Amino acid sequence: MPVDESAQLEVLNAIAEALMLADFSNPRTPDDVRPAAERLLLMSSILWEQATLIRSEPMGESTLAGLHPVLRALVGMDDVVWDTIDRLRPKFVNAVRDRDATVREFILKSTSIALTPRDGLVPIHHAGAGIKSRESLAREQEDDARADVEAFYANYLKYRPAKLKTQSDVARAAGISVGTVATIEKLRAKPHYATVVKIAQAFGVTPEQMLTAP
Repeated sequence: MPVDESAQLEVLNAIAEALMLADFSNPRTPDDVRPAAERLLLMSSILWEQATLIRSEPMGESTLAGLHPVLRALVGMDDVVWDTIDRLRPKFVNAVRDRDATVREFILKSTSIALTPRDGLVPIHHAGAGIKSRESLAREQEDDARADVEAFYANYLKYRPAKLKTQSDVARAAGISVGTVATIEKLRAKPHYATVVKIAQAFGVTPEQMLTAP
């Protein structure tokens, strides 16, 4: 049965209105996308479910080409990333309600990067900074991600109890896999927020303390 692209576009138009995409036509960086990312995280559950369904249906190249860049990024987002954002949405709402700036910023920054159009990362001007190429912007994002990993690891070392001597000790205390602990200790990646919460509980500190730059 062919996909009803008119119905898809109707839903995408509703999402575009909810994200207020008409306010910016050519987003190129995570900072540009940030307002839309925040609205996405606060979007109604009904519209979120429709967005999830839209992503599961194939769309014609001509239809995709005509979409707003942020919508193209949303439709083409990796399923693992989308599922992670889906899990983080309630935590973001709670962080906004509780005025938890650290958690709010962590989730918002991650979502903004995920929504940034990859085909929009072309040479652009920044005030006082000259022209930045797609490669330099990509390097900046990689540098930011690396800084986040290093900051988390510094807190991991700072708060890790002396009694948790091995990776297995940490894994058992936090209820996570040894492989996850090994990844953290090799500075390969910062864990998902749910894992941060488990580690923080095992270490007797708050997730915010684990995420805040030393």
